[in-house]
Amino acid sequence: MSFRLTTLVILVLSISAFAQVKKVKKPGLASLSPSQDCFAIFNDKLPNFCVTQNGNISSFIFPAGFSQLFTDGYGVCDLTTSAVSYYDDGDQDSGNWLNPIVSEPHGPNTFPLTITRTTSDGIWTVKQVFSRNTADAYVKVVITWTNNTAAGKLAYFSRYVDIDADNNVTSPSLNFFDGSANAGWGYAPSTNTSHGLTVRSNQSDNNFQGFVTSFSDSLGGNHDPCNFVSNSTPSQGDQAVMYVWIPTAQGTFIVQPHAKITQTLEYRPM
Repeated sequence: MSFRLTTLVILVLSISAFAQVKKVKKPGLASLSPSQDCFAIFNDKLPNFCVTQNGNISSFIFPAGFSQLFTDGYGVCDLTTSAVSYYDDGDQDSGNWLNPIVSEPHGPNTFPLTITRTTSDGIWTVKQVFSRNTADAYVKVVITWTNNTAAGKLAYFSRYVDIDADNNVTSPSLNFFDGSANAGWGYAPSTNTSHGLTVRSNQSDNNFQGFVTSFSDSLGGNHDPCNFVSNSTPSQGDQAVMYVWIPTAQGTFIVQPHAKITQTLEYRPM
């Protein structure tokens, strides 16, 4: 059984008397192409990880020698008048972003690392602040989405994490996946090496669900926060976690004019 989030959204819209969603893509301005190339590298202590210039975590290594993800990124599904997707997960992007603004006040490959991007239409800004806790072995990203307009926006936010536990890029069918209201995770079974990665959103009113979605070139739409299909869980195969936040604290799916939604996401080894 699969689940499409837009089905839930349409139901909510019909109850709240908003217009029904029709999927439309807006053209974007030229920006940096999606990339998995490391820009900021943190490999002096475990977990080792790196971040692209666009703000994607492109590597997470824990324990030593075991990589846990292929690529990662952020998304906004704006449903105000029609379904407009903004996303970049390192592997694919929606093509409607401006170039990132990077802040490393203490120099290259140091914390705090802040990467900020604004959509090419100026409506949304996504700010990410990256840090690491080596004692508890996790990477933290504080994400802030800002509605830059003077009008309320109907939207939800996402984080796509393509987990390939224990380097299982060539044998992804070995991985198992599941999700909950606060997290999503993927891991290698006990017959292999038994490690994995949990993507956990710190508790808030905006937390919704960690979905599991298939990864394949033919299912590229699953990168799209407005148009992904989730799998029944638990699930096995070459898959990814799509974590979704719904801004309930400001009104279901509503982001007030010039308002900010901030969430903390942790990448924790299993």
